[in-house]
Amino acid sequence: PKKESRLPKFLYLREYEALIQFDVKNFFDARDKALISLFYSTGCRISELAESLLKDLSIEEKKLKVHGKGSVDRIVFLTEESAGLMKQYLQERRSKFGVADGYIFVNKNGDGISIRGMYDIIIKRGTAAGLSHKLTPHTLRHSFATEMLNNGADIRAVQEMLGHKSISTTQVYTHTTKTRLKKIYDMYHPHAERTDKD
Repeated sequence: PKKESRLPKFLYLREYEALIQFDVKNFFDARDKALISLFYSTGCRISELAESLLKDLSIEEKKLKVHGKGSVDRIVFLTEESAGLMKQYLQERRSKFGVADGYIFVNKNGDGISIRGMYDIIIKRGTAAGLSHKLTPHTLRHSFATEMLNNGADIRAVQEMLGHKSISTTQVYTHTTKTRLKKIYDMYHPHAERTDKD
């Protein structure tokens, strides 16, 4: 029998906004906020952002070149929010460590953050935001894909942005969007079945 595939978890927009609401009081806050926004803005894998270099980032053009799976480079794009937060983070970084070069995201010693370190940042910020389900960097990647498709993006364009070799890998997100649409339908259509008892 074919193994049932589990649909990827994603954040609703209000959950993402709750996740990124924290105040920036120091270098670590600026870094974490920029990191979360960049995940959501680009849909990158955690390994891609952990290895991303400052020389491949253009805040003015709002784009970043990442080294993807199978040694394939691709260009990903930053939102206005993400570009602004990256600018703020890099200012904080220069104040703390001087000239900024090498890896984009650094730890308390100024060295590149490990994948484990990035993972821990997302978990910590997710817990602080009170998100009920377990949040991972991959959840932000899933959220990016789901939002793009929900807002009418072409599936082949999303495939390219995510760096998927096969369109079938990207198609799992169309199931997520259908599930989401059904949930919204059930919540708001006057004749739909309600899960809550009014």
